[in-house]
Amino acid sequence: MKSYRVFMLAILLWIIRSLCHAQDAGVSTESPKSQTETVSETVSTSGGGGGGGGVSDDITLPDRLPIENIAALRSYAIEEIRRGYINIYSPTLVWPGTKTWGEFRYNPSEDGVNISEVRSLFWSQKLVFAVANPKSQVQVYAQLNNNDGDVLFQGWSFFHLEKRNDKWQVPENGTLFELRLAERIPIKVPESVTYGRLQEWNESGEVTADVNVEVRNGRLYFPTYFAGRSGRLYLNVREADQKERAILFDLRTGLPANVSDLAANFLPILRNVVDIDDPSVIRWSVPEEKASTLFVIKFRTKQPVSIFPLQGTDSSGAVVAKATALWVRRVGGPGHSDMEEWKRAVFEGGNPVEGELGPGRYHMFFEWPGSFGRDQIEVGRPVPSQGEKG
Repeated sequence: MKSYRVFMLAILLWIIRSLCHAQDAGVSTESPKSQTETVSETVSTSGGGGGGGGVSDDITLPDRLPIENIAALRSYAIEEIRRGYINIYSPTLVWPGTKTWGEFRYNPSEDGVNISEVRSLFWSQKLVFAVANPKSQVQVYAQLNNNDGDVLFQGWSFFHLEKRNDKWQVPENGTLFELRLAERIPIKVPESVTYGRLQEWNESGEVTADVNVEVRNGRLYFPTYFAGRSGRLYLNVREADQKERAILFDLRTGLPANVSDLAANFLPILRNVVDIDDPSVIRWSVPEEKASTLFVIKFRTKQPVSIFPLQGTDSSGAVVAKATALWVRRVGGPGHSDMEEWKRAVFEGGNPVEGELGPGRYHMFFEWPGSFGRDQIEVGRPVPSQGEKG
């Protein structure tokens, strides 16, 4: 009994000392909003506005999510505590006649969750167990849950029994261990939130992580690791008209973030393809990486044409090769066949190939001596497609 009183006194002193350390830590009362700065920037194109991604009037989302740092997430999780569970295990545990687990429910007062009350509820769960081999390892595990049973905090400890007064007992430091924040914290969101995804960015704006976030039963299961990181949390919200829109939150502030609304026209062009209408003379030079250029030529009427050997140049512009032959075929138009064959004409002594070509469209390329242009890579590496959702 005396040793038990000494042990309880040690626990009480430890709690008092922890509270004193918390008061001496000098925690700033400045709000996270003033300590951090959003990095979002609204970009607009000429004649258009930016800054989309705000919350529409018919959707009620929190003004802030508790994701700006681990402490904010921990604070939120504490106020969600409604259940507790603890158990003990050993490989040589003896069954039955034991009470190896305990659980409780907790209803906080209007002042919020009282940590001391939660600790007391854990302490009241006296576990009774027996082991066949007192030298085998013992594990104790505990967790705190929200009202739905989602894990908020969890922790465990391993120890071996020690012999005191000729009796095997739990070591004096074996009853005290820490519970850590769970890997995912369920944050309450409206039922209209249907999908979640987050991205972490580095200083160059590159995406270093892209993770889907589970949304279920009005809860967003936020990965603890990403609290306070640089990046965005994307939420898909279904509005009253059943259409979905994306709403973003800044991972560093927990505040809604603007997006850059843009509009632009794009013009992809075919690599190594040249379009020409009604030329009378063709005399060009190309670098080696364009040796396979295909010339697409259109004639509106029948006309004479002179085609000189295409010249190949090096990086300085000096001519290093001349085409030895010309390949041409007619495409499209009346009387055209998809199987129309290529016709080959050889350049003699650097002189042009001359002749007449009727109205229509023609494809033309040049044949080179040796290995000029043959080692050039034409096909690029495919770019992975991005998912449409998000």
